[in-house]
Amino acid sequence: MHFYKYCFVILLQLAILHSAAAQTVKTTQAAMKINGKDRPAISITSEAEAKPLQKAWKKYLKKTYKIKTDDSKNMVTATAISLNAVSPRQFDLYTIFNITAEGSEMLIAGAPGYDIYFSPNEYAEDYNKLRTLAEGFVKTYMQTQYEKLIKEKKKAIAGSEKTERQLQKETRRLEKRVEKDRKEIRDLQKDIDKNTTAIDNNKKALPQLKKVIEEKRQLLKSIEEKRKDVNK
Repeated sequence: MHFYKYCFVILLQLAILHSAAAQTVKTTQAAMKINGKDRPAISITSEAEAKPLQKAWKKYLKKTYKIKTDDSKNMVTATAISLNAVSPRQFDLYTIFNITAEGSEMLIAGAPGYDIYFSPNEYAEDYNKLRTLAEGFVKTYMQTQYEKLIKEKKKAIAGSEKTERQLQKETRRLEKRVEKDRKEIRDLQKDIDKNTTAIDNNKKALPQLKKVIEEKRQLLKSIEEKRKDVNK
């Protein structure tokens, strides 16, 4: 009973985590250093690990928008890209992935021209669309990670349940074997008690039997002596 209660708690916790993926993703206005200067950017924090998230971001851009990217440690850049989901004009895309105590921070900025960047004040619409795109990516990524975790836990639970069924089956078999052995022991104990009683009775009868044998020997001796006297 405790095992099934434990499994239910795990599944409930994972379901809560799955539905809370959006809540674990926080998006705010920020600044990021590009070429030594602070530039307007978007900060997206989550529980995702920085390195896997960076790898997933590169894969997402390439697979979804055919955008080629370059890496420099924790920075991903893409030059003169066309991304209509964000802006009707070409722009350079900068993304930095920082490790945090909770997981990671994804900083992202777009530059449609030299020393010009999307911001809440300039190119606000493009800035908000970039924010929506990046935030959606992180939320989808987190949901996928939770789904993988749920799948792994379900698989682990299924394996444990199988082991439990096997243990229950083995326990029933052993219980039957133990009961059979106990019956045999009881039967053997009855035989032991019966034989012990017979031994005790035989031991009690031996002195009297020895006395009878001795009397018969004396009688035989007397008869033999009488026979000798008759032959004299």
